[in-house]
Amino acid sequence: MNTQVKICRTQRGLTLIEVLVAALVLAIGLAGLAGLNLRSLQASHSAYFSSIASMIAIDAEERAWLELGETGSYSLSDIESDVLAEWSFTNLPQLDVEISQVATGNGWIDVDIEISWADSRFGLADDAEEFAYRTRLPVAP
Repeated sequence: MNTQVKICRTQRGLTLIEVLVAALVLAIGLAGLAGLNLRSLQASHSAYFSSIASMIAIDAEERAWLELGETGSYSLSDIESDVLAEWSFTNLPQLDVEISQVATGNGWIDVDIEISWADSRFGLADDAEEFAYRTRLPVAP
């Protein structure tokens, strides 16, 4: 009995072209993940700055209420300069605070508190960021 084993030589392994295509697909996927990670960091830092701006705006509102309770009146321009001086230690670059009276009615005034800063770390053309907060305060006698 003479049995011969036939060896199938149709598939011996991967060719160089298949390996290069697989490496290219992997590289594109890893580049996409790196870009996604960068965008995530940018969004996280932007949210951090917005949180600080929100705290500054609420602080300005609370200062107005405090002055009203202690002295019976308040000055929006004084509050603006106090808040700007107090919060200048933050890492918001080129921090600016603007407090303005918008409308009055029925013994109340609407006040806009605008916090702006420059965020040029990511090389964006439009690097000005702004946070707007509106509150209602009683008219000071």
